[in-house]
Amino acid sequence: PSLKYSPEGLQKDLQDGWWVVKKYNCEGCHQIVPGATPQIWNLDIYQDGTGFEGVPDKNGRPPTLIGQGARTDPDWLMRFLEDPSLSHTGEALTRNGVRQGLAVRMPTFFLSERERGKLTRFFTAMANLTRNYQRPATPALEGDMLDLGRAAFTAGDCANCHLLGGETNVNPATTYAPSFQPVAQRIKPDWVHRWVTEPQSV
Repeated sequence: PSLKYSPEGLQKDLQDGWWVVKKYNCEGCHQIVPGATPQIWNLDIYQDGTGFEGVPDKNGRPPTLIGQGARTDPDWLMRFLEDPSLSHTGEALTRNGVRQGLAVRMPTFFLSERERGKLTRFFTAMANLTRNYQRPATPALEGDMLDLGRAAFTAGDCANCHLLGGETNVNPATTYAPSFQPVAQRIKPDWVHRWVTEPQSV
């Protein structure tokens, strides 16, 4: 017994999380660590020149989960893992979750609350962060600041790639980016700031 590996803290979160990742074969669809190639990414539909209805779909693969713990609010992730379609959370009317343009959908695995907690803590540990995340207060924009934000959004042509939420007809050939509808609850504010100011860093 004295030789048994019994990690604590973040190392325990990593060990517990890997058990769940392996149990449900998350790596079959998602990239968990840099350099890994999920099996589904090798399908012909995700290679250049092929795809659903003849549309190249290399960018339509299930998303990488590298950095998930750094960018995603843990409370939101717990809810998402319970229902990836977001069908009963009011966040997506189309039952297509966050990335409505993808041709492949994430199954609902009916994870237990304990398994969802282990996965959430796993991604937090992968980002080398502590468990106790407190979402900072973000006051609503008003007046000139609201106008400035709207102008920046329009100038950046953000809606050219991202959905705004509630769309019923989505073209997977042109829509790869995640929907903006749940972003206020889904993404950590400090990560949004990093993404907007230094997108190449992530």
